[in-house]
Amino acid sequence: KEAIDYFIQYAGMSPDGETQTGPMAGGLVIFAAGNDSSGRPSYPAAYAPCISVAAIPCTYDAAWYTNYGSTIDINAPGGGGWWPAAYRDLLEGMRRGLFGSDRAMTTEECAECYIDLFDMMLVVNSPHNASVRMVPLFPLIYSDRCIYSGYTYIPWRFDDGSLRFITMKSLLWGSQLGWVDPEMLMREENRLDAEFLKRLSAFRRRQHDLFVGGRFLGEIVPRGDNPRREIPNYETTPEVQAAEWESRSGRRACVVVNMGDTARGVELPDGRRITVPALDAIRIDR
Repeated sequence: KEAIDYFIQYAGMSPDGETQTGPMAGGLVIFAAGNDSSGRPSYPAAYAPCISVAAIPCTYDAAWYTNYGSTIDINAPGGGGWWPAAYRDLLEGMRRGLFGSDRAMTTEECAECYIDLFDMMLVVNSPHNASVRMVPLFPLIYSDRCIYSGYTYIPWRFDDGSLRFITMKSLLWGSQLGWVDPEMLMREENRLDAEFLKRLSAFRRRQHDLFVGGRFLGEIVPRGDNPRREIPNYETTPEVQAAEWESRSGRRACVVVNMGDTARGVELPDGRRITVPALDAIRIDR
């Protein structure tokens, strides 16, 4: 209360409180009314000098969660059930009328609440830089519920390892491969990167029991001969990475990828020692 009163009286004023120095002489304090779906006063919004704001959707009735009652001063656009319900009706109509068994409907990011209506989701992890490590949140939650593509935005250069890194991580996370500029991919200087993408695509095609209806269980960094490499604008990464999956039948397997130009001998968490060929992937059934 004291802080609110002080701000209302002195905001925009000189330290002695005598001269206006800001755009207003004094301040306005605005608070959300609360999200308890209650008519009881909720503080600080219910404090009389404050402006208390309730939420309404585009139907102009109260949002299901908003507080209400005599302490409310104004309404403002907020949430509610209208938008998600309307989008679901729209998408269900599109599935019935436009998308038969010979057509696929995909979406880009942020549509998890409609995941049952799409055939594939595009995943774009951002931001990414040396101080931000991307984590496999989406596959941990949705890997057994949908097919998805992408990892992050397409790389604009290949000579720094970006495409190899993205391709490796995409496979390990269960994503469809190949979101890349084809003109760059076909250049002679990128021949090895193209071969890496081709090998991992062929490998993925043979792992449908994992990547179509299976569950992503987590990432693994193998020990042993596994040098780290800096990928500009992404992260410093081990050249060999792995992920554990559970197939549709409940069988566990480890997918291991080597993005480097040299075969590497590494050790998995269970103590098993394996050699991973250069620019390739292998599957180890548990």
